[in-house]
Amino acid sequence: MKKTFISLSILVAATLGAAAQSVTPAARQMPKLPQGVGPVMEASMVTTDLPAQAQNFLNKYFAGVAVKSAKNDFKDRRYEVKLADGAEVEFDYNGNWIEVEAPDGATLPSSTISALMPESVVVNSLSGDAMVNGGVMQYVEEVVSYPDFYVVSAVTPDGTKTRASVDRKDGKVNVLKQKAPKDKRGHKGAHGRKGGRRAGYDSTVMVRLDHNPRFY
Repeated sequence: MKKTFISLSILVAATLGAAAQSVTPAARQMPKLPQGVGPVMEASMVTTDLPAQAQNFLNKYFAGVAVKSAKNDFKDRRYEVKLADGAEVEFDYNGNWIEVEAPDGATLPSSTISALMPESVVVNSLSGDAMVNGGVMQYVEEVVSYPDFYVVSAVTPDGTKTRASVDRKDGKVNVLKQKAPKDKRGHKGAHGRKGGRRAGYDSTVMVRLDHNPRFY
C-alpha cells in the first residue's frame, strides 16, 4: 500500500509538471480566480509591464504625457492605454500599435501621422483631395492599422466627418463613411433645407470592414 501511494504521488507530480510546461505565455498572464468565478475579460496593469516596443512608442510620440491607465484586454488580445491628455493608444501583444486616437476635440500632430504611415500614403492621400478637397492632414482624429490598409477618421473645420480606408501599398482611398455638417436649423444641405444637395457633403457611404485589427 505504501509503495502504491508513492507511485501515485510521483505520477500526479509528473502530470502537473507536464501541464505547467504546456501553458502558453499569454495564458500565464491571466489572473488567478477563486473557484466558481467566470473568466476575466480585462485587467489593469502598470506601464512597465507593456512590451518594450510599446513603451518606446509612448516615450517617442507622447513624450512628457503621463499614462492615466493601462489594461490588458484578454478577449481581444491587446493592450489599451489611456493618456492624461485624453489620447488613447492600443497595442497588440507584440507591442505594435494598432490604433491611435487623439484627445476629444483635438487632432493628431502631422509629425505623428507621418511617422505612423508611409510617406507615399501621407502625401498622396491625406494631403491630397482623395478624402476631402484640400486634404485632411491637419484634421485626423484617429488612425487604425489593419494588415493591408489603414482606416483614417477626420473632421474638417466645416464639420464634415470622413472615415476612409487607405491602402498601405498605393495609398488608394475608399471612403467608408462621410457625414455632412448640419446648418443652424439642424438640417442637412447647402440651401438650409432637408435633402439639399452638395456633392461630397450630404451623402453617407458605409462599407463593412471584415478585418479586425486585433489579428494584425
